[in-house]
Parts: sequence; structure tokens; C-alpha cells
Amino acid sequence: MKKEFKINTNIKLKKSHVCGSEVWEIKKIGEDLKIKIYPYSNLSDYELQCVKCKRNIKMNYQEILKKIK
Repeated sequence: MKKEFKINTNIKLKKSHVCGSEVWEIKKIGEDLKIKIYPYSNLSDYELQCVKCKRNIKMNYQEILKKIK
């Protein structure tokens, strides 16, 4: 079964960010793609924001699955 991530959901990654936080909030899903996709699709890009320092990064679904605790 695939995990489904929704906007404004907090996830905890294995490695901590340089600011010390391990918790990231999902801000956007699939914004760069102009086609309709499912949130857990391999094509989905996710924009994550560090809860502590508010830094934004982009990851795809497969990267998140590898890095999630």
C-alpha cells in the first residue's frame, strides 16, 4: 500500500536539517507539473518546509519514502 501525503502534513525525516530540526511540513504537491496527477504518484514533486527555520526544499515521492522515519 502506498503512503499518501497531504498538504500541511508534518513528516519526520531520518537526517536532521542543519538547523537541528527533523520535522518538515508539506506545502505543495505537484506544482511544477501541468498535468493532473495523484498525490502519491512517482511523478509528484513535493515542496517541504522546515518547521524550525522555514527553509523550502523539493523532493519527489520516492525520495520522501527513502528518507522518512
